[in-house]
Amino acid sequence: MKIMILDHYEFECISSEQYLVIAIAKSNQFHNLEAFYSATAETDHFVSGQFPFQTEGIAFQDYEYSSSVSYNLEQFLGRGPGAQSRVIEVIDSEWNGQEILIEEKGTFIRYAWETSA
Repeated sequence: MKIMILDHYEFECISSEQYLVIAIAKSNQFHNLEAFYSATAETDHFVSGQFPFQTEGIAFQDYEYSSSVSYNLEQFLGRGPGAQSRVIEVIDSEWNGQEILIEEKGTFIRYAWETSA
């Protein structure tokens, strides 16, 4: 598993006070998405809690903030998820923060972004 921690200095506008944590792993490293979630929670880089009950998820293209998530993942990981990747919200999305799990073929991603601006 790889974890990236990005503070506001990594973004184009440092006054926006953005903070982003991305964990990414090959899906064969973990038994399932819940096991990946638990492993990320143990790192202390994410807010811990129970695995989200809505495990069915939605397609990435239908996620309200897919464009900003895709932009950040492309900028910092070099690629974004496919349109049909599954998204599960860890916390309810708000304009100033999102935390989601993304599952696509061969990959698990946990994405936690926030801003105080």
